[in-house]
Amino acid sequence: MRLTVEQDKVLQAAVGRLLQPSDEAAAGEWKAAIAQCIAEQLDPETSERAEGFTAGLDSLAAESWAVFGCSLLDLHGGQQDELLARVEDGMVRTKWRMSPRDFIEMLVKLTDEGARRLESGGDKER
Repeated sequence: MRLTVEQDKVLQAAVGRLLQPSDEAAAGEWKAAIAQCIAEQLDPETSERAEGFTAGLDSLAAESWAVFGCSLLDLHGGQQDELLARVEDGMVRTKWRMSPRDFIEMLVKLTDEGARRLESGGDKER
């Protein structure tokens, strides 16, 4: 799945909040690697989830603007956590193409799968 630059940044920010690694030096590498794993898992030719997931990333970015008046990338960690919790609880201000709760569940599942793939040494069968 090809993400736009903005979608990739939003995904990495969300992954970073879900994982919250203790080693800050490795955090950036992990976020990028897990985002890549997620993109690989969501091949648009074999997965209907791909379109819904990218729409969810766009909706998450729009929700940040609606709630905080700025980009998700400009929020501090606590605000990012608050935004993710609001979305998970379905307390959204913008229109979403998929259920906000379903998006968060998919994000959590894919992040977990990506982290496990990395921990086990990389590319496992999908």
